[in-house]
Amino acid sequence: MAIGGHVIVFNDGYEYSTLNKKEYSQLWIQNHKITSATLRIDEITNVYQFEMISEYDPSYPIDHKKMIEFFNLSLESMTFVSRRVGYTPKKRYESSTGICWKVAGSTK
Repeated sequence: MAIGGHVIVFNDGYEYSTLNKKEYSQLWIQNHKITSATLRIDEITNVYQFEMISEYDPSYPIDHKKMIEFFNLSLESMTFVSRRVGYTPKKRYESSTGICWKVAGSTK
């Protein structure tokens, strides 16, 4: 986490930032996506709760809806839970879980 509490998450080729929205309009495969993120930290459980938000530029006639990936990371157990939800919330994806590890040489 950077100074000021901001963070950038790289996921599936996209950048999700708590600082500002990132627009992707250079390549056709990016479909004029706009990404951003929010982060809450549960001080009691030491769980980082991310919301990685994907929206689309409304000025382009693309039939895409808003998508939010909820990603919870526990530093205590070094595990995560992730689930995508489409908005309007008609489409929900199965959740996924996994383990995390520290990279050699990292300080945290």
